[in-house]
Amino acid sequence: MAFRRCRGAFMPSLLPWPSNSAMRSVFVRASERFLLRAATTSRGFSTSASAAATSPAFDTAGGQSRAAAAAEEARLLNLSRIFTTNSKRCGALGMKCGMTHTWTSWGKWIPLSIIEIQDVQVVQQKFEYKEGFFALKLGAGWQKRKRLNRAQAGMFEKFNLPLKRYMREFRVTEDAMLPVGTSITARHFVPGQYVDVQGVSKGKGFQGVMKRWGFKGQPASHGHSLSHRSPGSSGGAAGSMYATRVFPGKKMPGNMGNKRRTTMNLMVYRVDPKHNLIYLAGSIPGHRGAYVRIKDAARKSLPEARGIRPRFKHLVTPPFPTFLVGDEGDDDLSVLELKADESDPLKIPT
Repeated sequence: MAFRRCRGAFMPSLLPWPSNSAMRSVFVRASERFLLRAATTSRGFSTSASAAATSPAFDTAGGQSRAAAAAEEARLLNLSRIFTTNSKRCGALGMKCGMTHTWTSWGKWIPLSIIEIQDVQVVQQKFEYKEGFFALKLGAGWQKRKRLNRAQAGMFEKFNLPLKRYMREFRVTEDAMLPVGTSITARHFVPGQYVDVQGVSKGKGFQGVMKRWGFKGQPASHGHSLSHRSPGSSGGAAGSMYATRVFPGKKMPGNMGNKRRTTMNLMVYRVDPKHNLIYLAGSIPGHRGAYVRIKDAARKSLPEARGIRPRFKHLVTPPFPTFLVGDEGDDDLSVLELKADESDPLKIPT
């Protein structure tokens, strides 16, 4: 393999140097990507970041030098385990398994939604110096090779990852970046914290106003033959000769459901590490078998946050940036459940 110098850097090449400017620009961009991968230990190369800083640098698309970009990416690999009030960690992808319920010692009935975390891993990193923001792309489920094109399969083969069926991106802060291949399990969440769940609601087809919007309908007996469930008047001219139209946003019959919806502030009631299940107190959008996005509640703060009412806080602090292999309790597969409140709910405070 021959090495050819271009823009102050060496690039491996098996082809002759192109004559036109368009092909030369393609070779230059390829050399930039090669050197950036070679300068980062996380991509599987043995070259250190310090050695990369001594090599000739050039400008990347983000305006930084190649050495500075490699040093920035290497610095982010040092995981921070301190969860600050400004930190934002990634969420998870899960499949809705159905619903069940439980009872407290005082007879309170709690509906529970069951979500399975199916082999969720980090498949791609996005950095501020390159994309303009910090984010992690997660993949979940299992997929056949014949259902992916070459580009999609190449992203997984590059890091020796199993093929994924679903992929979603989560914006994170700088201290919550995770290496590619990191697994997100049910221990990413802990009983007592709150989460937001996003999914596609059940499609109910074309429905009338009584089912879709909760209209009362027309009288059921006198004077309304065959029009008991009709919407009624859709609005008149209101004294104007030319305003005889239906205003935008009027509640009328139409397609119901099959829309992306988010249920906020659901408490994690139980975590089953052995089967990778989490139990949420409440209902979530979607049918049985639908995939949902789970992330920390946006309207809840950490327990140690100051100046915030307790009802706007998590009961516990979740692991940061996630629950990693080797953390305390990693070998414990027992079910984790929210500690029951033994206080009498009918007792009048004095």
